[in-house]
Amino acid sequence: MKRIIAMVLATLMTLSGGAAMAEAIPEPAGGGGVGYCGNDDITWSFDDGTLRFTGHGPMADYYYYTYLPWRQYIDDIRRIEVGEGITTLGVATTMCLPNLREVVLPSTLTELRSKAYFQSVFMGCYGLERINIPAGVKSLECIDMNSLTQPDTNVSFDVDPRNLWYCSEDGILFDKGKTKLIHYPSKLPSESYTVPATVTRICENAFRYASLMSVSLPAGLKYIGREAFSGCERLEAAALPDGLIEIGDRAFYGCVSLKSASVPTGTIGYQAFCGCAALETVTLPNDLEALESSVFEDCSSLKAVSLPDGLQRIGTWCFAGCESLEGFDIPDAVVMLGHNSFRGCKSLKSVVVPDSVVSMGGGNFEDCAGLESVTLPAGLETLGDNMFSDCSSLKAVTIPDGVKIIANMVFSGCSSLTSVVVPDGVEKMYTGVFRDCSKLADVYLPDSLVSMAGDIFDGCPNVTVHASLGSRGALYAEETGVRFAAE
Repeated sequence: MKRIIAMVLATLMTLSGGAAMAEAIPEPAGGGGVGYCGNDDITWSFDDGTLRFTGHGPMADYYYYTYLPWRQYIDDIRRIEVGEGITTLGVATTMCLPNLREVVLPSTLTELRSKAYFQSVFMGCYGLERINIPAGVKSLECIDMNSLTQPDTNVSFDVDPRNLWYCSEDGILFDKGKTKLIHYPSKLPSESYTVPATVTRICENAFRYASLMSVSLPAGLKYIGREAFSGCERLEAAALPDGLIEIGDRAFYGCVSLKSASVPTGTIGYQAFCGCAALETVTLPNDLEALESSVFEDCSSLKAVSLPDGLQRIGTWCFAGCESLEGFDIPDAVVMLGHNSFRGCKSLKSVVVPDSVVSMGGGNFEDCAGLESVTLPAGLETLGDNMFSDCSSLKAVTIPDGVKIIANMVFSGCSSLTSVVVPDGVEKMYTGVFRDCSKLADVYLPDSLVSMAGDIFDGCPNVTVHASLGSRGALYAEETGVRFAAE
């Protein structure tokens, strides 16, 4: 039976062109690998650091780089040459080649192929230095610009002047009309750059990790894409034009030398200025309605910020880690403070949260070591987890009458807190609410309480609970041995 199957398979291979496939491919002169690229029309060979493709027509597509016939040479490939006559660069062909330095594409090429993000062209090619773009290539959207804009990369583009869709100048990649700046080689020697006046959009990752100290942006610029200037550690100045509509997520993330930012109008994305450690002054647009998450997180030199009157939402971690921030006014239009929004603002001394705020997340003022006083909104129903944890200078706080729940660790580590009145209406107090409030002497509990965690006063050696006889507070004192005074 096995002999019959073997004979049938041999016959099928011959009928389908297996004989042609079996023809010998010339071995590279210096040794290395050789084979077909998915069909009879294109062959590949590897020799002395160069991977070559010869033939005509479209190259074969591969699901992932682990399926590539030349995968055993991946770490040794420094140059790729695609021969004239080949019309497409196959899916996954140029993936995960860590030592690739240069790619030479033929004038006959019309398409760089990718079917999914994880198959992006040049993904994982962190050493690539030069790419030429032939005249017939219409789209470069499948190129993984993230891999080409890493801290140690320095990729230049050279576009054929006859290309109708793209152009290049000094290695910088634009669309043909120079309305979009797509890529700026990060290690260009110049310390300053003037973006052409025609540019209206700076694309995602365009200047990421560039060594520039200053950049001049055109008056007509409308959009700054995601991570456009992320990691530009030397960048000190980037005046934003009045007509700017959008600053994308993480646009200036980690620009540790940037000293000021004046946003004229539009929206500001997530983590847009996060980690800008030298940022001292910020001007926000009057029409701004929301500050997204972590926009100014870890801007440790930021001392003051004026929030626009129309602001409605302050996102999570928005000003967290702004250690030098001394004060600000929360506008009456704000309805929500995201969790940890001012966490670690150690220089903050006083905060007034307006009555317009109906939602405050956990950890809003956690580790604000200099915070001495706070006013909370009347309509607040929950004090979230860790809201004032480790506010070691907080001496007094007034809990609004509408609060029903005091969540975990709300005042833990408030070592200057001496007395707290829990208002009537509070029903539940969770774990460690006053843990390690070492100076806490008196806490007044309401009759409305129905649930109290057993460790609320851990680390409070001198506290006395004041409550009505027969109330949940009185029963708690009896159960835990905390000092009790009947009210």
